Amino acid sequence: MSHLLSRHHVYHCLALLVITSWLSGCGDSTGVTEETVQPSMTITVARAELQQWPRTITVPGRIAPWQEAVISAYNSGLPLVEVGAEVGDRVHRGAVLARFDDRSVRAELAQAEAQLAQARAEARLAEADHARAKVLHSKGVMNDRELEAAAATADAARAREALGAALVEQQQIRLAETVVRAADDGVIASRTASLGQTPAAGTELFRLIRQERLEWRAELTAEQLAQLAPGRTVELSPAGSSLITGTVRQLAPALEEGARLGIAYVDLPPGTAARAGMYASGTILLDDAPALAVPAGAVVVRDGRSAVFVVSDEQRVTRVPVRTGRSRAGFIEITDGLAAGAVVAVRGAGFLADGDLVRVADSPVVLAAKGTRR
Repeated sequence: MSHLLSRHHVYHCLALLVITSWLSGCGDSTGVTEETVQPSMTITVARAELQQWPRTITVPGRIAPWQEAVISAYNSGLPLVEVGAEVGDRVHRGAVLARFDDRSVRAELAQAEAQLAQARAEARLAEADHARAKVLHSKGVMNDRELEAAAATADAARAREALGAALVEQQQIRLAETVVRAADDGVIASRTASLGQTPAAGTELFRLIRQERLEWRAELTAEQLAQLAPGRTVELSPAGSSLITGTVRQLAPALEEGARLGIAYVDLPPGTAARAGMYASGTILLDDAPALAVPAGAVVVRDGRSAVFVVSDEQRVTRVPVRTGRSRAGFIEITDGLAAGAVVAVRGAGFLADGDLVRVADSPVVLAAKGTRR
């Protein structure tokens, strides 16, 4: 009998052990279901908004002088005895840039003036003879032939006087041309004049950028050229220079052969860091047009594709592929894939994954308008 009671006691203990283990397992399961998912990170957000942005055309082009004045030698065979201007010098109209040796020209001028004085004396004498011939002819002392001869002599003397005056003027011009002067206000762009040089007439000595005015010559296709008109604003960014704002002055009437590109001539303001000969990319501003814009930090590029993370009311993010367009003042235009008013992650967007739960920090755009719980 005692043996049977002992077995019953063992069975009872085993049953209690099984029930206790089962109850313990139920307790563990309850613990797992009660765990909560924590946000992965804290972010800031912004709304995709429609803004009025100017349409733009971005094209390359070359910076060149508005106009150049080529200053050449007018006399041949005269050596340069003074060169007073260097590249980069700012000069005014009429400023002396160089001088030629003028001694031979002055001698020729003196000779021409002497010949003129002689011709004037001969002309006065011939005029007097002609006057006396007319008196004698009226008294019948001189015949018609003699009168005509006196008149012809007087005419020839006057012609020689006029020729002498022209020769004097010619030598005076030559003397003036021995001094090389600036043709306009501007800056010296190049100098080929050298001390002692004896250049031929027409040889370039200096090249002057008139009035220090530069222009940007934008290279556009026919379609782009058709969208422009004089007066449009242009933003230019030459290498190593800050932003330069210019204005379209005029458009080329024809396209260049071969390249099939037209030129827009853009006036640049004086005093900029731009230099003639630079190539630069510029943006021409057209009429305003609506643009769906988000902060630049909201656009995440991965594997060459752009996307934004849209934040739901439950503060969970969804990766949305988008196409981007223009960029301006820290914003990027979204051309496809996003609706106006969508709330997107900004700060921290680059670290998110699709489906992440986030915490939205206080920022200029608060999700309260959409009923977002914090």
